[in-house]
Amino acid sequence: MIARTSTLLALAALVAGCGTETLKKDQLDGFVEKTAKDLGVKVKSVECPDDVEGKKGESFECTVKARGGKEAEITVEQTSDDGNVLVDPRELAALLGKGGDSSGARSLARVQVDKVEREISKRVSSQSKGEITASSVACPDDVPVKAGKKFTCKVTSEDGKTTEFTVTWTDEQGSASFEGNLDALAP
Repeated sequence: MIARTSTLLALAALVAGCGTETLKKDQLDGFVEKTAKDLGVKVKSVECPDDVEGKKGESFECTVKARGGKEAEITVEQTSDDGNVLVDPRELAALLGKGGDSSGARSLARVQVDKVEREISKRVSSQSKGEITASSVACPDDVPVKAGKKFTCKVTSEDGKTTEFTVTWTDEQGSASFEGNLDALAP
């Protein structure tokens, strides 16, 4: 299953001080910037607050400015007391396309599908203990990220054999389960 970090990206960013854990601003800025760039946002700047105390359940805002002049406030959620945070990339949709409309949503869905394709490729190699390498994985271009939604991806091995993996979104954040038979790809 793709870890929750495939849609909600996580980072451990701490600095100890005076008995409390404080999130490192430069790591937070960098993390939010990388998340935005991974989604295709041309980032001009990211500004997260200084001295955020690490506390599970708390959240704070970071400002992301795109090169085209658009700006978005992104909520960063703390999932532990020790610096694990999540960013929901859907909040960055306003920085994609015109006004963050459907063109941004399509981009986000494609980002998730790209991650599924990479995950399937890794699974083929891992499950076959390196004996099979996927030369390509092809999933539909735009699969809405909705719990229970299923789609099929075609896997082709280096020697041209093919099989299919059925992928099911397990939540609205992009976690997924995979079903596939590698026997059809066996050398």
